[in-house]
Amino acid sequence: MKKVLFKKFAISMAEKFGLTLEEMFATNKEHDVVQSRWMLYYLCVERNISIGYIKKCLAEQGYKASDSTITYGYKKASQLVATDSDYKQLTTEHLEENVIAE
Repeated sequence: MKKVLFKKFAISMAEKFGLTLEEMFATNKEHDVVQSRWMLYYLCVERNISIGYIKKCLAEQGYKASDSTITYGYKKASQLVATDSDYKQLTTEHLEENVIAE
């Protein structure tokens, strides 16, 4: 079930940021790409998907990330959610939608 959630979150964040999944999981440092991954990490952690499992799902997409990279991204996303109403709305909608969908 967690893999399905990861995939749903990944597809949704890629769409919201105007990216393909391939672009989202490329080793790219462009702002939108990085933020899309941060939001993905945030959604996953908030739904109790472990860092190790997030790493496994990322690796299946061809993207390698360390525990510290995921933790850093989660913290940055948390700051955005706390200070920017657009990010707050984006994450709230996704978290609520996927509680109901299960």
